[in-house]
Amino acid sequence: MPKSSNQKNSFRFRTGIDLGSGVAELDNVQDECFLFTDAYQAISDHENHLCVIVGKAGSGKSAIIRQLLLEKSNNIIRIHPQQLAFHFLRGSELLASLRQTGINMSLFYKLLWRHVFIIEILKHMFPEEVQLPGPFSGILTKLHIKRRNKKRDLAFEYIEKWGHDFFQDTEHRIQEITNTLETDIRAEIKVSGTWPGLFGLSGAADGNRFSGQKIREHREVAQKVVEQIQITHLYELFAWLKEDVLTDDQNPCYIVIDDLDKPWVGAEVEHDLIAALLEEAMEFHQLANVKIVVALRDNILHKVERNASPGKAVGQREKLASQYLRLRWNTEELKSLLDLRIKFLIESTYTNDQAQVSDIFPKKQGKSSPSAIDYILERVTSRPRDAIKYLNLCIEAARGKVRISFRNIEDAEQPYSRERLEAAIDDWADNYPELESVTRLLNGRPVRFSPTARSSDELLAVMVDQSDTAPWLRDITETYTKLLDSGEDQANSYAQRKFSEILYEVGIIGWVRGKGRTINQMRFSFIDEPLLSASDFHGDPELVVHRAFRKELGVE
Repeated sequence: MPKSSNQKNSFRFRTGIDLGSGVAELDNVQDECFLFTDAYQAISDHENHLCVIVGKAGSGKSAIIRQLLLEKSNNIIRIHPQQLAFHFLRGSELLASLRQTGINMSLFYKLLWRHVFIIEILKHMFPEEVQLPGPFSGILTKLHIKRRNKKRDLAFEYIEKWGHDFFQDTEHRIQEITNTLETDIRAEIKVSGTWPGLFGLSGAADGNRFSGQKIREHREVAQKVVEQIQITHLYELFAWLKEDVLTDDQNPCYIVIDDLDKPWVGAEVEHDLIAALLEEAMEFHQLANVKIVVALRDNILHKVERNASPGKAVGQREKLASQYLRLRWNTEELKSLLDLRIKFLIESTYTNDQAQVSDIFPKKQGKSSPSAIDYILERVTSRPRDAIKYLNLCIEAARGKVRISFRNIEDAEQPYSRERLEAAIDDWADNYPELESVTRLLNGRPVRFSPTARSSDELLAVMVDQSDTAPWLRDITETYTKLLDSGEDQANSYAQRKFSEILYEVGIIGWVRGKGRTINQMRFSFIDEPLLSASDFHGDPELVVHRAFRKELGVE
């Protein structure tokens, strides 16, 4: 370690000293140690079409959002989903009935988002005018705009119809739009009755009041009203923003939406709302000087794509995916991130000297052995949070010393491996409850194994024991049972493949075609394709347990 007459302290790792937190909200050194990656540059460029940040928990989504808020503070509109009134949708008997009926609510949900976005843009651009009497007239006066054509007048009339309510808080606006939908459907159906009864839903108190023909007519009317509710006015208003409001290339506007993994709306509408949000983010690409930035965990995106109601925007998956920025850290980027944090730790805590990363790590033990940093990063699933956590555990193990030893790194591996497995199970708990029971199938296995290495008895035990509490396991069990009619081998092959696909998706195992391939030739979901397909099991593939989980699983 370099010495200096200006040393703040004699260098020793001490209790309470670490590289910061892998959780952006708790990270006290992120602002000084943020790594400006290509991913951040793409998101901060308002002309770049990549706007949906997709990644696992701890992959850096919130860090990018936080840096964007710092760098573009005067141009940011931040929307907190928890503060919106989407919970109001959960308690609406009408909306619940429409969903059960199979009405395509996509346009309605898009309307809600578009309404919110347009209002937030106008409030951001004209903070003084929206507080005045006749707020919209004040905006037009400031822009020196006169009424020009019939279509545009419809858009202006839409705002004037709402008056000051148009600029009220988001909860008020969403409730008003929902109430308007209910009023319009009632007016078109022209008969009284409960919503479940009008749509012929089972369990309705007045379920026998209407004939099958009438029920079909009610459903058709409801679908038509949903599709037509104020959408023309909003499209014209959208065009007005493009032509007359958002015209300053030097002053772009960013609408930022994070925390979609926290409770913000009922599960019954969450997937459809997120699907509508993704489609609206793509629609807003048409506005040259505004960019919607959405941070979304990959397991939530998977759930949206699999569970969103038929006919929703995710039917255009390939089109929507063109705006996704999937966070995938390579080894050099992770090294650079750790390098920044290590230097900051040493220079800010211990000494005024120029710090070197090599100051705290042992030298390589041999030409064929990995360096200390490489050893650590081989056990990281391409997430900054993992790298920071492992190194913090190494620092804790080296408390009182001047350098981290290989023994410290090895001692830290067991608690790190345990925490990583627990985190993987927790991160995917909504998608795959009882995932822990499936990970136990790997206990004591070789590092590499065939997809068919697990016995049918092991698989059957998991399916029988856990299918009551895990819908995904119940689905596998039902298909497995049906396939038994075609032979036990076919049923077992199906179950082996499904369990392998899920363990691959959550990042615990990787895939490789052909024996003898190295770790660098293997596929992992956090670096390569996020899912395995049936064709990946043709030939002679092998599965490999990632190094992050081997200690805790007892894999040798």
